Amino acid sequence: MKIFYQYSTLKTLSPTSGDQINEIGLLMALSRFAKVYFAGQLFHPDRPGYGLKNYVGDIRIKPGCDWYIIRANERVFRKCKGKRVWMSSPFVKDCFVEADQIGTFTGVWAEGLRRGENMGTLNPDQEKWPTAVPFYQTVLPQYKDMRESERTQEIRDQIGGTVIVGIFGRITKPSYPDLLLKSMPLLRERVPGIKVVLAITTNKVREIPPTDDVLVTRFPYEDMPYALSACDVITPANHEWGWQFAGAMRVIEPMTCNTPVICQKSPARVEMLGESYPYYMDSMDDLSLSNRQRLVELIRCACKREGLPEDYLIKRARFYSVEESAKRLKELLTQH
Repeated sequence: MKIFYQYSTLKTLSPTSGDQINEIGLLMALSRFAKVYFAGQLFHPDRPGYGLKNYVGDIRIKPGCDWYIIRANERVFRKCKGKRVWMSSPFVKDCFVEADQIGTFTGVWAEGLRRGENMGTLNPDQEKWPTAVPFYQTVLPQYKDMRESERTQEIRDQIGGTVIVGIFGRITKPSYPDLLLKSMPLLRERVPGIKVVLAITTNKVREIPPTDDVLVTRFPYEDMPYALSACDVITPANHEWGWQFAGAMRVIEPMTCNTPVICQKSPARVEMLGESYPYYMDSMDDLSLSNRQRLVELIRCACKREGLPEDYLIKRARFYSVEESAKRLKELLTQH
């Protein structure tokens, strides 16, 4: 099988942003059973830079492929001749109409599109899209439980504290950690040795001033599995509309490292973590005293892994491995 894949106008890929990491994982899974061409170049999972080189001019479309999977490039989508998948973020109605399949990053997203549910900007006219299918997300193979690693211990020592709470990635208005920061007085009182690490790639809201127990830093990408494993708890603050349906590597990656996640409950997070997962918040936006107390109590429980079997997260995360994703995608793309 031959598959052409295009994301935006990119001709190379690097694990420097969430979206590119997402695409790299998907391409790795597809490469398990097909020759995959990104921007017209053969994708090599094991080569530096995945064997991709930048070049001048328009995206080179590989002719004669079995599938053309396009995200965020309408021009290339319309030029492709053959069976086409439009990845549903962003929503572009004409591409939705023309696509043989509409790909999503969660099952509940695909189900919502098929039913014509109110999904905000993900389905603005609440139309039914029967060709929507879940591609899911694929976590990169370097993410694993590294708690026993010497590098993980070095990072814990650098951060300091006996209980480390982490937030990783880009900060936007819906993911600004107001609740956690406003809960710090309670955390200092009820969780001795607390240290919060904010490993921020970009901050599009307002500066977060560091304190003795709030560290603002960045980690090199190769250190991310160790940094996530070094944390006792991860607390992504997202409460935007898309959190109800969209994928979330900031949940999947710590799961794969066997680090508990405290997050706002939503259909998409239940798909990842399970209905019975013990560390859901009803809201990460509510700054009331009772909600701050709820967050502090969950952090206290999660850092001791109360109510969470040791292998629970690893078992749930296996669904997003390259191996499992490849099996699903092969079946999906060969039966149509």
